[in-house]
Amino acid sequence: MSIPFEQMLFVCRGKPLDDGRPLQEMGVETGDQVAMILRLKGCGQFIVETDGGTSFRVDGACADKTISEVKTAIRDRTGMAPAEQHLTFRKQVLEDAQTLEYYGIKRECKIQLARRQPQDGCRERCCFCC
Repeated sequence: MSIPFEQMLFVCRGKPLDDGRPLQEMGVETGDQVAMILRLKGCGQFIVETDGGTSFRVDGACADKTISEVKTAIRDRTGMAPAEQHLTFRKQVLEDAQTLEYYGIKRECKIQLARRQPQDGCRERCCFCC
C-alpha cells in the first residue's frame, strides 16, 4: 500500500515535524521515536457565523470542496445568493475557485459570512464592495 506524502504527518515527542527541515534542526535526537500519523481527508461539518452573530452548521467540510460549492450549500440553507456572500476565515477573504484545504478549513472550523452591499453610486447590483 502506498500513502501519498501529503497525507503523512510525522510527530516526535508529541510535536509535529515540519516538512523539508532536517530532523536535527527540529530537536530530534538519536534514539527518539518518530511516529507517522495518517491525515484522512474525511468530511464533516463546519460552522458559519453571520455578521448578526447567529451561527449554523453546514455539512460537507471536505478538503477538496471549493468555496463556490460552500456558497451553494450556504444558499441552500439561508436563501442568500452566492454572489451576495462575502466569506472570510481568520480574516482572509475566501475566493470561489480555491478549496477548503487551501485555506486550512477543516471540520468544526468557523467561517464568517457577511452580505455584500452595493457600492455607493452603483446603479446596478453588479458591483459589490468587500
